[in-house]
Amino acid sequence: MARIPKIIRDGVIDRDSSCCVVCGRQAKEIHHCMLKSHCGNNTSYNLVCVCRICHTRIHSNNKEWFPILFNMLKKHYPNLTKEMMKK
Repeated sequence: MARIPKIIRDGVIDRDSSCCVVCGRQAKEIHHCMLKSHCGNNTSYNLVCVCRICHTRIHSNNKEWFPILFNMLKKHYPNLTKEMMKK
């Protein structure tokens, strides 16, 4: 899949006020809610701003971290399933 276009990346960062949607820290990284491996696309609806620490935790597949992230994202994306978020 192609890189996230700058206009979309900047829009997501602006929409999320440059804050991590997980912890609220200053953030500039972008995470796909529905992973690219599950046909997640580069639309702003599928992207959230996250800090480096949370982004690393998200991709660590830490069993303690996953439910926290899933429940947080489920508020914004009601159709999201756990299978969509797994690698």
